[in-house]
Amino acid sequence: MTSGVIAAGAARLHYVEHGSGSPVLILHGFAGSSAGMTQIIDPLAESHRVVALDLVGHGESHLPGSAAECSMESVVRDVDRLVEGLALAPVHVVGYSMGGRVALSYAVAQGGQVASVTAIGASPGIADPGERADRVAADATLADQIQRKGIVWFVDYWSTLPILQPGAKAGAAAAESLRRARLANDPTSLARVLRGLGAGSMPPLHDLLTHVELPALLIAGESDPKFRDIAEVLAAAMPRARAVVVEGAGHAVHLDNPSGLASVIRSFLASIDRGSGR
Repeated sequence: MTSGVIAAGAARLHYVEHGSGSPVLILHGFAGSSAGMTQIIDPLAESHRVVALDLVGHGESHLPGSAAECSMESVVRDVDRLVEGLALAPVHVVGYSMGGRVALSYAVAQGGQVASVTAIGASPGIADPGERADRVAADATLADQIQRKGIVWFVDYWSTLPILQPGAKAGAAAAESLRRARLANDPTSLARVLRGLGAGSMPPLHDLLTHVELPALLIAGESDPKFRDIAEVLAAAMPRARAVVVEGAGHAVHLDNPSGLASVIRSFLASIDRGSGR
């Protein structure tokens, strides 16, 4: 596995690259990084050129100076610079949770660059204005707490959220590795990302996704009913989408059942590549 840095305006974005074949871009969730996605990077790299990006404010990428640098519009531009700079297009985009929202937003904004989109435990934003305002307020409160109470408090809080249960099943060593990775985050940067890139802050995609003709795979864990429902609704609305439930997994499907997730994604990508002659 190799790593590199690409310029995105004044920012510097870190990525890792592994394997060869048709390109796949991996986008992690909030408080994660490319290092936390190895459970799917490695199996996909057996047949694909896999690039995993550290989104702004995460991993080894640029620490934002303001929430504006973390807006969905700004992050979509970052992704496009990476795709252009590494000559990845047309690229299969795979995103988890926050990264799934970025993946869907990128497919809407730059569909010509995308071969397919896979969203794992991801929403298209919040359509109802009142619910959106409530979410923005809740995210702002959490952002304030992260800055005031610090990274250890946040990691302890985040790891006990019901949506992230049953949690990683890979054992104590993997759980400790995940905790160390989360503790390495900068609390001010996480707070800015939460304010700029939260589900309430991003432009909702519901109407726009009905016009996206790309092949789309919408994945949720069987113990994640909220996102199972979202996946089914999106699959019905998008012209070439289907929803898949991965057994033995909650929201963090890549941690709970990585082999099951990788198998689903590999089968989906192979069907697309066969159809395109890649």
